Amino acid sequence: MKRLILILAVVFAILPASVWAQDKSRFEPYFGYSVLKVNLPSKIDGQDTGVIQSALGNLLGWNGGLTTRVKGKLGAVADFAGYYRRFEGDFEGDTVKANASLHTFLFGPRLSGSGERVRPFAQALFGFGRLSGSASLDSDKSELKARSGFAASLGGGTDLVVNKRVAIRTSLDFFPVRQSDQGINNGKPITLSNFRFGTGVVFLLK
Repeated sequence: MKRLILILAVVFAILPASVWAQDKSRFEPYFGYSVLKVNLPSKIDGQDTGVIQSALGNLLGWNGGLTTRVKGKLGAVADFAGYYRRFEGDFEGDTVKANASLHTFLFGPRLSGSGERVRPFAQALFGFGRLSGSASLDSDKSELKARSGFAASLGGGTDLVVNKRVAIRTSLDFFPVRQSDQGINNGKPITLSNFRFGTGVVFLLK
């Protein structure tokens, strides 16, 4: 890792200044790796969710999208993501198996900085998420049917410009997802107060 950091530092140092003095890109497709830290409500159906929260852990997946520059620092974003988790283990002598998946489709504005090498951005995206899953305790199995509900992304990140066509992005955002199911929580909506971290590659296209 230290060697990689040193190589990157040398590359940035020797690149000509003209590389950084580039015009702003008009289209910025992005794709990368993403981690979703899921935060369940403290109680569902009157029962503590601590054990479920501990077993669920983080959902791992992908995040992609496209930013189209509207004017100046303002861009329009379409953001798509998928997160997945499988769990199998023993709990008080019983075999527990569970899986969950979440897909989100978000849209909204983004404000981006105009730095030559480092470009911070902030965004507010809104749309919907589709959550599904199942769990079994020995032979007793329950299933959460796929349903769509409100989802959002409130946060930002930084693009580190590598050259005139590529940047490396890191991001962190508050990522709430609201779901409801007649068979869970007496039909009352459940809000998952999640946080999302992502990193990947941005392509800078004119």
